Amino acid sequence: MSYHYVPNNAFYKLCLAGNIFGIYGCTPVDPMHALLLGKLKYVMTGFCGDASPLCPGDQGRLDIIIKDFLRLLRCTTRAFFPRCDFTNDLTKLTLTTANENSGAIFMLSLLWSTETGRTLRKALKGHSAKTLQSFCYTFQYLSVYEYWTKQEEFWPLKIENDGVSRRATTLAQEATIHMMDTIKKAYPRTECKPVEGNDVALKGTQGWKLNKFHELLHIVRCIGMFGSPENWIASHGERHHIDDCKRSAATAQKRHDRFTKQVAERLVDQMVIEKAKGEYFLPVELNGSA
Repeated sequence: MSYHYVPNNAFYKLCLAGNIFGIYGCTPVDPMHALLLGKLKYVMTGFCGDASPLCPGDQGRLDIIIKDFLRLLRCTTRAFFPRCDFTNDLTKLTLTTANENSGAIFMLSLLWSTETGRTLRKALKGHSAKTLQSFCYTFQYLSVYEYWTKQEEFWPLKIENDGVSRRATTLAQEATIHMMDTIKKAYPRTECKPVEGNDVALKGTQGWKLNKFHELLHIVRCIGMFGSPENWIASHGERHHIDDCKRSAATAQKRHDRFTKQVAERLVDQMVIEKAKGEYFLPVELNGSA
């Protein structure tokens, strides 16, 4: 659920088990929209856009290096990596998915730690080198933070060990705030008020005053109430959009007066076919036929 303020919301005055945050405290933050399609996407937009420390020629060279680097990653742990097989060049990604944003951040944080990445970084001087260094720190922060949210266990929740739990949650919250402060100081999303000592300015009228940026402050509280973010992340359910919506829409005419009706007709056809397959094409031992 989004943390937008809605005047006269019917849920505001309801007492939901005494939760001081009301309806917002009972609905956890979705990491996919707040992190993968939020903060990661904003940082990648800045790195590949006007705030990029790389000139167009360096960006093209970076794309070639990443492609060569991916060919070398043949280890068995490659299956545990985020999506790194980009449709286009990494610095030219548009309309990216959540997994592509995660893979781009992961690859860049990994690349700058290699000898090739360090050589490319040393070739930059002055302002560009300083900006690239800030981006490198942010890539590492975000990559580690994303994988931290995918854990199954975080800290013990025991009454007799309550002091340890409070200490762990405090450290996690302080680390999250430090990461957010680092990003804001490195890449101020403002057109006219750059941070002192860093004249990088990402275009944006609201700066970092964004709901998707602020919502990460509630992740630690949500973990304490609902467990691992993997329990409530929206990506698991939204994967069904591919089968239930996108494939049917791909075969429909892109005309406003016919599009919705044709998609509905194709969904009905798909349901009929699936039902027929389930009733008439089951193995003998399952459908009870002789």
